[in-house]
Amino acid sequence: MSGLSRSVIKWIQSLDLTFQIKNPKWDLSNGFLVAEIFSWYYPDEIKMFTFNNGKSLDSKLSNWSLIKKFIVKNEMDISNELIDGTIHCKEGAAVLLLENLYQFLTNRPIQKAQLEYEIDFTDKSYQMRLPYHARSTAARAIKTNIRNTELMTDPNLKLSAQKVKILIANHVENRKLDRENEPARFDVKMTVAEKCIQRPVPDTRKSSEVSNFNTDLFLPESEFEQEQTASQSNEMQNSKTLFLDSKKMSSEKNFKEIRVRQDAYNLSFASVN
Repeated sequence: MSGLSRSVIKWIQSLDLTFQIKNPKWDLSNGFLVAEIFSWYYPDEIKMFTFNNGKSLDSKLSNWSLIKKFIVKNEMDISNELIDGTIHCKEGAAVLLLENLYQFLTNRPIQKAQLEYEIDFTDKSYQMRLPYHARSTAARAIKTNIRNTELMTDPNLKLSAQKVKILIANHVENRKLDRENEPARFDVKMTVAEKCIQRPVPDTRKSSEVSNFNTDLFLPESEFEQEQTASQSNEMQNSKTLFLDSKKMSSEKNFKEIRVRQDAYNLSFASVN
């Protein structure tokens, strides 16, 4: 019963269950021993002849459906995610379920050491304890963390795809952390920017930049408005002058063309006469 505190182990041994709990991950998956634990405290509500000690998926679902009704009736703080993790033999789910049952049924707190990793119903804590060469690949992580019973109970392809994406993202993040922690093992080379010597900015330059920044931003409103109106008036005058110049140029061109055509007409008329 690895992972359980001493107080929880002593409590389980005092119940004198029909079957000894050796590995909670597998022994609690069908819900038979969980129902037997409840029967010690609620003998009128839990009848053991209604539960089946089978290992098939149908027996698991039938047992846990009765247990879920009992949990909802008594308003116990046990989530469906925790129950599903226990049914599908997820890492850490059964241990956390036993701890919740101990706290609810005995009304006692649990004193346990702080965990290095959060319980997310995956084999992350186990993988991080292994050496680098023995850790799972992405395909192996998907196979170990998604059970066949999950696909049988909930054959939703979108939900399965989301679970796979989360597992792959966690795997990639763990690989990045490994490369950062052990760059020599993975032959990580420095980039050109990392190789460059980054000199600190001198204090005089910093002070000049800050002063320019303050003068640009914190001008008085009157001065700022005067500068803005002056710039606008200059732009309007420039546009007017450009328009007048272009108009004069076009008129002079038209005048020259008309004059040239008039002279050519006079010459042609004189030759005819």
